[in-house]
Amino acid sequence: MKKSIIISGLFIFMMINNLLANKDHLVHHLYNPYLQESMIQEELSFWKSKMISNPTQVYYQKYAACLTKLYGVNADLEYLFEAEDILDMALGLHPPQSSSIYRSMVQIKIKQHRFCEALEDLLLAEKLGDNLNLTNAMFFDVYFELGKDDQVQYYLDILSHENDFDYLIRLARWHDSEGRLSDAILKLEEAKLMISDSDIGKMNWIYSNLADFYGHDGQIDKAFEYYKIALQMNSSDWYSLKGLAWVMYSDNRDVVYAIEILNEISSRYFIPVVENLRYEILSNFGESEKASMVKEKLIAKLDHESYFSSYSGLLFDLLIEDPSNFAILNNILAIEKFNRESPEYYAKYVQLLLISGNEVQARHIAHSEVLDKTFEPDALRRILPAMDDNANVYNFLLEQLKEAKFELGPQKYKIIYGDLI
Repeated sequence: MKKSIIISGLFIFMMINNLLANKDHLVHHLYNPYLQESMIQEELSFWKSKMISNPTQVYYQKYAACLTKLYGVNADLEYLFEAEDILDMALGLHPPQSSSIYRSMVQIKIKQHRFCEALEDLLLAEKLGDNLNLTNAMFFDVYFELGKDDQVQYYLDILSHENDFDYLIRLARWHDSEGRLSDAILKLEEAKLMISDSDIGKMNWIYSNLADFYGHDGQIDKAFEYYKIALQMNSSDWYSLKGLAWVMYSDNRDVVYAIEILNEISSRYFIPVVENLRYEILSNFGESEKASMVKEKLIAKLDHESYFSSYSGLLFDLLIEDPSNFAILNNILAIEKFNRESPEYYAKYVQLLLISGNEVQARHIAHSEVLDKTFEPDALRRILPAMDDNANVYNFLLEQLKEAKFELGPQKYKIIYGDLI
């Protein structure tokens, strides 16, 4: 029986690879989210009936977990909003005996970039005291996003005692944030070896994240291959499919096909980061009318405060193209500061100060809050214009950004260097 399963698995793998040899089959045969969505909907109905007939915290949590899974398939924030409401109702039933309900709430808020609020829930989970390893891992995640390096190192040290999968993937994130990309890749590859072949969810996650890292490291072919493997494991993985489109576009391989891939996702779901990439590619290659339509629809969808936390960076970049949007940009950044006061927030603030003509303050904040506190290319490219009074720093940033061609993409690279890659 086991042998037949292995043979079947090999047959499927070979069949998929044959399909991948013809790029026209890539999207249609690998991306099939409706099956996964249908299965989750069935699970959702089951837990809803349980929740109604016997309203316990466990059933509320199961129902909320299904809603969060649906968000993973189609990135519709409404599912997260509903999941949060459900967990609030569960907490209203009686004081929780397990910290898992608070960690579920933390996951929802992390996905919306509401990191300061997530921290409050983590403190409640910690107070209950059970499953502290899971809680400590989430402390790392939240403090990492907030740019609190001392706390990040503290929780990383605690997690190191286990030296398990959860520790290694977080150590990889830490190495990447320090600019040690090779070390980050090694740790993710090491973590991959710890995953059981039957744990498809983790395997999908690790291959997709390794694809990101290999792309940033300039190993484009390996990135492309790993995104494909991730899709083979989860046909609803729009993120990896977008990654394939990014490779086609950023590495200047096949821009037309990149758009075809994105259109395939867009025909099924409205996913803001996918629409934003469609807009970038269309505007960068002369399709100004189509690009404007995509941009207008995207702004109309996101121009609501409930979306600001999740998509502040995306909306900021869309609106900053028009300086008359200063007031709303300021509002977006105020919400981001509340949720995530990090070097990346300050980089956007520097950019806003520059367009308002406040170069002195912009330069001061760039030096005090961004430089040497993040290696993220997106943050560095925002503060670059504020460094034009210091040739050494300016040239250093130019060299750093030159190594991030793939991560920046043709449009941003063109703005910095003046020629399309």
